[in-house]
Amino acid sequence: MQKKYRVGLVVDNPKRDLMGMVFLGKKLVKLGFEVYIIPMNLIDYEIYITKPHYLLLPGFRKGSLKHYTIFHQYGIKLGILETEGGFYFKKEHRLNRIENSPQVNKIIENYFVWGQMFKELLLEKKAISSDKIFITGHPRMQLIKETPNTEMKGKNCILFCSSFASVGNDDKLKLDVIDILDKKGTTNAIEFYRGLDTMKKEFVDLAKLFDSMGFNVIYRPHPFEDFKSYKRKFTGTRIYLDDEKSTLPSLAKSFIHIHNSSTTSVEATLCGVPTIIPDYIENGYKVEASRNISYLAKSREDLINKIKLANKSNLKISGLSKNLKYVLDLDIDSSGKIAEIINKVELNNDIKVPKQTYKHDLNSFFKAIKSNPFSVYTIHKFLFTNKLTKWDNSYKAFTRDDIVTSVECNKLKIKTIKNSRSQLMLSNN
Repeated sequence: MQKKYRVGLVVDNPKRDLMGMVFLGKKLVKLGFEVYIIPMNLIDYEIYITKPHYLLLPGFRKGSLKHYTIFHQYGIKLGILETEGGFYFKKEHRLNRIENSPQVNKIIENYFVWGQMFKELLLEKKAISSDKIFITGHPRMQLIKETPNTEMKGKNCILFCSSFASVGNDDKLKLDVIDILDKKGTTNAIEFYRGLDTMKKEFVDLAKLFDSMGFNVIYRPHPFEDFKSYKRKFTGTRIYLDDEKSTLPSLAKSFIHIHNSSTTSVEATLCGVPTIIPDYIENGYKVEASRNISYLAKSREDLINKIKLANKSNLKISGLSKNLKYVLDLDIDSSGKIAEIINKVELNNDIKVPKQTYKHDLNSFFKAIKSNPFSVYTIHKFLFTNKLTKWDNSYKAFTRDDIVTSVECNKLKIKTIKNSRSQLMLSNN
């Protein structure tokens, strides 16, 4: 490659996505690219600093088209790598969130999906042609599979991974949350909400119960949840709240994983940790690909008994199912395949990215004022608060050290960019 083209890998949620993007970045660096790890929520600042020739985005939802079209107009080639694959509880819910404009096919070069299921959904929407859709699995899952931790000796923790961001952070029924769920296409939004709310309370009660029984308990809240609210809930207990960028350190200590149809069940299974769902609580969030690799506890007593079996290493992992393969193909060299496809894209030598702008902030401010002109909160949020200054203390933040420790990078240079929150990956050669 005569010229070092720049590839931007966008990270929506570092606790879920950073490790996989860095793993992919290593492959791209070997092919001669300069690789930028870019925060999704700051992309409207960072795009003007990094000026990538190719940008890999974490999803294409309704509402994204106008935003991504601007990048395309700069001459940047765009790709999509779904961060959540096909792990959705209902097909209709997923279809309601996918953009179906024919403009998608004009601005997107490649659409990378975890498995056959999501490819079929995209083709059903008819927004992008089949030759642009590639089943690649996901680099994060590939990395976990290649470096499994199957040794159960010394594991002495119960790991809870919650996925209750959609029910709010207190114990009151939130009508605005139900309205949002309804608009997103959630069937029977009130029942769905109440089921998740009940499950969330059961998670908290179970964590406290196991703590009182003398078990070491790790509780990992969903990144969208209020971390402080769990600190209040677990006051007076020994429960450890996990706020790490990756689930792997906690999985390495755990002999059982408790969840509610979470993608962390796949990570646990790949790490040799049995995974279980409190299925005695009826709720609308049921993901078959995740349930099929998990034990389904039919009562609290049943769950406790399975925990005791796991503690004695007498509960084996359920194994990977055919249903999971339909959603997530684990047999692919995911990072290698994606890197090779990107390498074949004909990139523009001269992209026309303007200087850094704060136009996005101003547009958001005026839009908010128009929708709610008398709100003091609106004025404060968009006029006196800057994402760049608040980002470093948010769960979306990541640093050079986070990149170095997420994946072995001893043969690469990781550079912090001046006036930027992105990180640059370069070859040492």
